[in-house]
This record gives sequence, structure tokens and C-alpha cells, in this order.
Amino acid sequence: MFLLQGAILPNAFSIVLFKCLSQCGFWFGLLYGLCHKIKRVLNLRNGDSLAFNMMGHDGADGRMQFDPDRSRVRFFPPTDPLIPKKIHTMERITKRIGGRMFMSAFRNTVVHLLGGCNAGRNSKDSVANPSGQIFSPFRPYSTSRTSLCTGDQISDAADLDDNLVHDGLYVCDASLIPCAVGVNPSLTITTIAEHVARGLVDNATSYYSQKGFRSTGDRVTSVMKNSHESFNNINGENRIIMSGIGRAAGVRVWETLSGSVEGLPCRLEIVMDLGSAQSNHGILRGQVGGRFKMDALETGLLHIVDGTVDMCFSHTRTPFSQYMFYKLLLVSENGAMYEMLGKKEMKPFWLGLTALTESRTLELELNVVSNDLTRGTTRTTGYMTTMRGTVQISFINLLLSLISMKGPRKFDFVSSLLLSLFRTYFLSTSRLQPSFLENYGESQQYPQYTVHDMVTDDGARISCWRWPPSPKPNDVSKTDFSSSCVLLLNGYSGESYCLPTEDNDLVRTLLNSGYEVWLLHTRLHFSVCTNNPFSLDDIVRFDLPAAFAGMAELRSKVEPIHVVAHCIGGLIIHMALLGGYVPVSSVASLTCTNSSMFFDVTKLAMVKLFLPLIPVSLWFLGANSVICFSDNSPESWRHRLLKRALCLVPRLEKCTCKECDLFSGMFGNAFWHENVTERLHAWLSKEALVRLPVSGFRQLRQICMAGTVVGSNGEGKYMPYIGRLTLPTTYISGGRSLLVTPNTTERAHALMRHHHPEFNHTRHLVYGYGHSDLLIGEMAPRDVFPLILGGISKSAGAHSGSTSLSPHTIEIQRETWVIPPSQATAFLRSLKIYFLLTILVIVLFCIS
Repeated sequence: MFLLQGAILPNAFSIVLFKCLSQCGFWFGLLYGLCHKIKRVLNLRNGDSLAFNMMGHDGADGRMQFDPDRSRVRFFPPTDPLIPKKIHTMERITKRIGGRMFMSAFRNTVVHLLGGCNAGRNSKDSVANPSGQIFSPFRPYSTSRTSLCTGDQISDAADLDDNLVHDGLYVCDASLIPCAVGVNPSLTITTIAEHVARGLVDNATSYYSQKGFRSTGDRVTSVMKNSHESFNNINGENRIIMSGIGRAAGVRVWETLSGSVEGLPCRLEIVMDLGSAQSNHGILRGQVGGRFKMDALETGLLHIVDGTVDMCFSHTRTPFSQYMFYKLLLVSENGAMYEMLGKKEMKPFWLGLTALTESRTLELELNVVSNDLTRGTTRTTGYMTTMRGTVQISFINLLLSLISMKGPRKFDFVSSLLLSLFRTYFLSTSRLQPSFLENYGESQQYPQYTVHDMVTDDGARISCWRWPPSPKPNDVSKTDFSSSCVLLLNGYSGESYCLPTEDNDLVRTLLNSGYEVWLLHTRLHFSVCTNNPFSLDDIVRFDLPAAFAGMAELRSKVEPIHVVAHCIGGLIIHMALLGGYVPVSSVASLTCTNSSMFFDVTKLAMVKLFLPLIPVSLWFLGANSVICFSDNSPESWRHRLLKRALCLVPRLEKCTCKECDLFSGMFGNAFWHENVTERLHAWLSKEALVRLPVSGFRQLRQICMAGTVVGSNGEGKYMPYIGRLTLPTTYISGGRSLLVTPNTTERAHALMRHHHPEFNHTRHLVYGYGHSDLLIGEMAPRDVFPLILGGISKSAGAHSGSTSLSPHTIEIQRETWVIPPSQATAFLRSLKIYFLLTILVIVLFCIS
């Protein structure tokens, strides 16, 4: 039995050597081959060569012998009993098609070399065992030796063992196959290599565990061998104990989670041994084993060889929140190592409305790890981008986990976990001491600036802070012909650029890059706001034109400037440019964080805007429309009553600081607390969040309801002039939506690319950031500021006539409660109907 396979000879193949010289002798074959080649070049003969491979099983009796006298290897080929049948078959085929058969003078031509280190049962008739390990031959010159695995002395009697192998020496290619397989052996070789790799990982982990190395954490174990049996016997009576997991655990819990990482499906199966830690909530901490499956990353399973879990973790920046942290070290069957960090975040929001979703959802980060087992160290490599995603345990798997839970302390575990969740979601008590600092310590070496007070045409007072450029800029990439002036526009009432308590902020970053920095405080800012009513249109028509005119007069030159705006600052600069109040020629580039000509907010903020809180608040406050958050400031009973009402408004993150809670109750949380340092949070609460003008909320509410910039009366007088925005833009959004969704910058970026493709337009989505923490976050100088500087520097080639579009910065947008603007009308209509039906039911219940 043999296999006949057709083949094609490429043009580059040596026809003369293969078909002529090997069959007809040198001189005649050379002459015949040259004539054949000339005919092919002249197209007189084309495609007349048909190759056949005759594959079958040989006698498997070939030998390789080393000749020590001549230092050569002698090869004795195997016998092929099928040679006559193969030749007869080819002669029939050749006669049938009317051709001429050419056959190698050696008759047998090896296409795929197999064997050489044959696998077998012992060293007498083979070189390697079935796991690919090379057998250790008998050495008469040695009376004793030391085992590399155990360190024990082995006597001569042990040398007679035919199964001894060389530790750490493996063969995993085609040389293990002892005979011809009769077909193309590529898949066979691949299967053998994977089989050897699986055994290699098992042996390596066992070896380093016995030698006492702890390179993968507290232990390196052969979990891969037992994880399959552990998960296949969840409901069995005799459960396999996973090696390496603490044996003195109080409870064992199985979980199966599925989801996606970077949009690719994955599955995580873990087993947790909890209750071995001797500390508070020890039953909620322990060790983790299991496996991870992601076909797009590794074809086989990734086994957890080291892992820890803490189900009751708290942070001083977020003392009301509870975290479940998972830290896992994964090893694939081919030896690759990965570090997986998982986090479940549970926040006291609306009396546990999101408890079921948050407690079942695990956010993952996956990194490649390079390890040095000889030094006992591991480190994360920098050449692979962090992969992020989420996995979730279904309700059925959650029920199965509760049923299959084993251990003497399983009831303690369930009661401790439920008590912890009850404290988080319903009691909403702080787990740690408040991180509020009374002495936040402003920097004494903050760059000196000049304050320029200005008066607008309608009589309002605004101010501009000016920092001269640094004499020794660190950024040498800034060209001489680009603008050297940057104008910063703050959000609503707060401060995001000048942060004296931090080691670095955007003002100092721009100064170190050689730019002249201006910071504009409009009538929205807490330092200049008054009780006079105003709208955002007043800022657009009066404040911004006055600021641009004052800057040109103070600088004694007319030069386009770069504008960096945040939140409401981005709205008003877009409105001023679209409305023609600020000439586009005076702006060199525009960089906006979480803002654009669109303003899409989260669903929670939309609900707050739909309810008549803002109109009622403005009516209730009367003429005095400025809310003072400080306890020492004089205020009326109206203000005190409104502030008490604001404390009852639900928010995503609860804070120990009263000023921060009041500000988030008015509109929503402005930043994720875990991203902001404690001293900056204290400074913002005592120095920046002191006064809030409410007059601007009226038009802001209309803009949010419309999803785009509109006038104070709701008229769409800005967007028809989108053609005026002939300038380069950079839009930056946080990937972890908090107040404004990334759809705000996505729509603006697409609109600018469509209408003005001749300019540079860039958009970035930065993972882990919400709203204001894009500018005030602890890691913002590393993650966000380079994007802003890049947007400013790229404007030098904005008028080159070519479009330079950069891709989005990495990031996976977190799943959030977001409403698209296209569905805003339908959502509000449904909400109104639901509100009216609720009132009707209450009235009917009272009447009955």
C-alpha cells in the first residue's frame, strides 16, 4: 500500500539536473537538457513536466553508524519492498498519457527526512523516550554520579537502568519518528512537538519546585497536570487536590467566567482556596489555580501556576468602594508566561442597583512576562501592548459555584462575603480612615505668573494669568515657525491646569517645552464669578473676544495661538469659532479633552438633566445664583436647603469630603478618585471647589438635551457654519466614561475629517481615565500630556495639503451606562411616560 501524489516543479527548479543528468549521463544529459531549455525559452514546449511522488512505508531498517577511525557517519538506507510496484504503476501511467518516464538513479528520493533519534521504550533500541528525553547511556568510567533532579548519589547498579535520561535534554522534531508515516508528516511533527512541549513544562516546574526556586511567586507547581482532573470532577466525591494550593484552606470555590479580551473570546476557569491568610477578612483571601483559554493568543491552554486573590480590598482614595483583586501567573504549553491582573470594583450606587453586575464582572489586564528562573525573578516585557478585556460569570455558573463549594468554613465564607457586600452597597460606610489632608502643602517653587484683569463689553470681569516661556526648553522638537503661545480654557468653575500641590501639571509641562502659557478665567471660574445672571452665549460673545484682544495687545503682536480646552471650555471655543466671534485665523490649533461641538453625557447625567432640578434650583435660589460650598461663607436658608438636597442625589463615587460630594451631586462625579492624589483632592476641595455659579447650567442643559451646541434659547445657530473650522484639531477622551462619553470626541473627529481633510485631525482614547482626571490625574503627565504636546507640534504642517491621521491610542472603552444622542428623544419620551404613570399609580392608590 502506497500513496501517489502529484507535484509541480517551479521554473526555478533545475530541470537539467533532475531530469537529464541523473538519467542520461553527463554529456548526453547536458546536451539533451540544453535543447530542452531552448525549446522552453522559445515557447516551443511549455508545461511538459509532470512530477509524481510515490510515498509509502519502508522497512524501517536503516542505520546510522559512527566510524571513529575516519570520524565519519555511515548511513545504511532502509529497504523498500514496494519499489517494483511503484515502478510498474508509473510505467502504466506514462504509457497511458504518452510520455517518457524519468526516474532518479537512486530510485528512492527522500522528501521529508524522518528518524535519527527514534523514540522508544528503552535505550537498547531507541535514542529518546516517548516524551522526547534523550536516554543516558551506560558509562563504565563512572562508579557514581549525582542526579540533577534530586541531588542523590546514583551507584553503578542504577547505571544499568535502561530508562535513565539526560535531565533537560529534549528532542521535539521529526527525528523522533522511527519510520515513514506514508503521508506528508507536517501535522504529525507538529503534534509530536506539542506533546513534548507539554511534558517539558511539567518536568521543568517539578524540577525547580524540588530545587527550591520561587521564580513565579511563592511557589512554582505542576498545576497543569492536575487542573484538568480538578475541573472535570467538580461534582465528584473524590476531588483531586491541586498541587501547590494551600492544603490548610478553609473553603474551596470554583468559578467559570467567559468574555472577551481585545474583542477576542476567552474563558477563565479558576479554583480558589480561601481562608489561609492570618489577617482581617482572612476567609476572603487565598490562593488561586486553574486555567485560561484564548485561541487567538495560544492554541493550547494557559495554566495558572501561581495566583492570589483578595476579595475585600479597600483604598484610602476610595474608602467607600470594595475591590476584588486577582493576580495570576499563566504558563502556556509551549513555555510562554503571562501575567494577568483582574479587578472587580463595587461602588455604593443606588442601594446595590449594580451589585449583581459588578460582583460578577472581572476586568482583566494581560501582559507577557519574561522570566529568569536561575535568578528567581520575573518581569513584564515592554514590547507587547497590554491586552484588556472583561469576563463575567453567568448566573447558572454562579449557582453551580455556590453548590459545589467545599470546605469546613464554607458558611463562614458566604456570611463574610455577604456581610462585606451589604456594608458596601447598603450601609455605605467608610472602610478606612478618610484620606483628607488638612495641610496639603502648596509648592514654593511654582513658576511666577502675572495676573491681567480685563473687562468685557457687557461689564463682566475676567482675568488672564500669564507665564513667560522657559529660557531653556526641554522640547527641542518645536520648530521656530510654529506659534509659541498656548491658551488654556478651564471647565465649569474648577481648576485643571494650575495645580500647585503636584510635582507637575500642564502649565509646567508647556513651559518646559518652550511655550508661553496663558490661563483664562471666564465668568464661570470660581475666582471671578458673581451673582449676575449669564448664559454660555455671553461667554462666547464677550469673554473670549475680550481675552483674544487683550492677549494681542499685551503681546504687541498678532500671532495665531494654540488653544487647549477642557469640558465647557471646549464647548465655548467651538461656539466662538463657529459663530465668528473669534476669527479662525487667530487659532493655530485646537486641542480638547472630553469636549467638542458635541456634548454627549452618560445616562445618569441625562436623567438628572431631564428632571427639573436645574430650573427648580435656579428659581429657588432667586437672585443669588452662586452656591458656596465652604461652611464659613455666609448663605441663606435657600442655599442650605439646596445643599442638603444635593447630598441625597445618587453619584457613582461617594466621597468623604463634603465639597466634593456637593459638586458631584449637582451634575456628576468629575474624576475617578483613584487617579487623583490625596493632597490634590484636599486642595481642590478647599481652594478650587468653593463657589459654583449655577446660571450657566440652563444653557448647558439645553446643549446636553440636544447633543450639540445650541443657543441660549435652544436655536441651532452654530452648527450650520461648520465650514469655518479650518484648523487642525486633537480630541482626547477618557476610556472609562464618567460624565462625558467618548462619543463626544468621536463624532467631532469624524465631522472634521469629512469637512476639512486637508488639516491634521487626531483623536485619542486613553484607558483608565474619566473626565477631569485627564488633566489632574497622578499619571496624566505620562499618559495624557504627551498627546497634547503632540497635537500642538503637528499643527506646524497643518497647511501642507496632506492629511496626517493617527490611529486611536490603545484602548478598550469600558462598558458603561451610556445613551447615544440619536436615542435621546425616544429615551426622554419613554421617561416622561414612565414618570406620569408612576404619579397616576400613586394617586389611584391614595384615592382607593
